[in-house]
Amino acid sequence: MNIRNILKMVQLQPRAETSLFNGNIRFVGFASLQFHPDPDFKIFIHNLPIPVSPHIHDYYEAVYVYEGSFVYQVKDRTISLSIGDFIMIPPGCVHSILDSSKVCQGINLLINPDYLEHTLKPLLAAEFMDQSRSVIHVTTTNDPRMRSLVDTLLEEHFFAEKQNRQFINCYLALILNTCERISRQMQASAKEQKEARKELITAKILRYIHLNYKEVSLPQLSGRFAYSQNYISHLIREATGYTFSEYKLKIQLDTAIQLLSQNDLSVNKIADLTGFTNYSYFYKKFREKVQMTPAEYRKELIINTSTDDSAKP
Repeated sequence: MNIRNILKMVQLQPRAETSLFNGNIRFVGFASLQFHPDPDFKIFIHNLPIPVSPHIHDYYEAVYVYEGSFVYQVKDRTISLSIGDFIMIPPGCVHSILDSSKVCQGINLLINPDYLEHTLKPLLAAEFMDQSRSVIHVTTTNDPRMRSLVDTLLEEHFFAEKQNRQFINCYLALILNTCERISRQMQASAKEQKEARKELITAKILRYIHLNYKEVSLPQLSGRFAYSQNYISHLIREATGYTFSEYKLKIQLDTAIQLLSQNDLSVNKIADLTGFTNYSYFYKKFREKVQMTPAEYRKELIINTSTDDSAKP
């Protein structure tokens, strides 16, 4: 039987409160296909487009969006779920459903912590167990395995003539492991994208400093690129090894050295062109960089150039 047709058979049975495992949880508008009562895990089909008030429980709740969309509030996070999305909420975590589409269907897997720890744990990746106490949210739309695994779990759990518990354990473990792998891939991709964005904005900031080194300031950079001054300082330091002030000064002095070697402008004029308003400061910093004054540096360049020219055949 086609799973979509099977799910249409569900009769909505709104109920006030249902005891699950060792805890209580308020369910409003949940329909159950509990053909096989089970102390370890339960499966509900949620398909009423109404909010569910904030609540907590002492078991894991995993939700796979089979159709439509839901908006969950998990602690202080608002999470939008659409077809193919999977979320797993650990025990003791406050959550609610804020909204859902008119046509929606969520497969709820309610998992006893003892069952996960003692029965499923040998089948689960260590990485999943590391994440199991935090909220796991993944998008599986582009992974056809998840849809197939969920369909197979539903068929085995509700419609097998003789339910094989080992199969159930394996299917559930496969679903959780698949989500963990997708979660790691999403995190790695997000990290790569974040690093790429950081490199791009750093390059733009450094280019802007090079083009506007005479008058640029940290407040100006902060306003232009919409990042805090501290964060921009961090980006510059990470990319160049210099603070903002050091990097700006380096560009000024490198430009001054280039001008001294290429034309006969006065030293003070070169100081003006490179953004120095205090000549004494310019002379001091120039000497610190090349161990001689600007005039001495220019004289040295002339001597070296003359020597090189006389040595030519």
